[in-house]
Amino acid sequence: MMGSIVLVGRAGPTGNPVSFLLSGDLQRVVSKTAPREVQGWEWETGRQLGRLSPPSEITFYCLDSESRWLAVGGIGGDIIVWDARTMREHWRLPTRGSRPISGWILSDPARLILGRENGQMEIFDLPSGRLLRQIDAHTDWINTIWWLPKRGIVITASHDQPLRLWGADSFALRRTLVGYQGEVY
Repeated sequence: MMGSIVLVGRAGPTGNPVSFLLSGDLQRVVSKTAPREVQGWEWETGRQLGRLSPPSEITFYCLDSESRWLAVGGIGGDIIVWDARTMREHWRLPTRGSRPISGWILSDPARLILGRENGQMEIFDLPSGRLLRQIDAHTDWINTIWWLPKRGIVITASHDQPLRLWGADSFALRRTLVGYQGEVY
């Protein structure tokens, strides 16, 4: 099983879940319950693992398919990576430049891919937090990042309209799909 499943709901006045991530191995569920809060749960037992509150309103959160890493980005530009098994902070990326809008975690090797408001895509080594590569991927916000592991492709969608397909090994641009009207999400 690869990737995560996203189920989207509606927020209620009592902090009801807004959205959920279910890890590909069905071991963890992560829910966003408020603009600044995510909670982690064990799938089998329903035991709550923890509650996380980043310093600013959440713009994205992603969980890898093996339930090892949870990354959360905030409107203030902060990015925090947690150990998804313990819900403890692993590393924090200082606020810099354009704010993060979207993210995806590749499992092998463990990489965090960020899409920023200025159209840049950044690739980080998850264990160390080291920036590996920065790419001018689009001319506007990167709304969505998706990984197709069997194809070795990372797909980005942006306000600038084209979908772009990147090689997951080298992050070389493989194809640009155009012809959309309006923003692509």
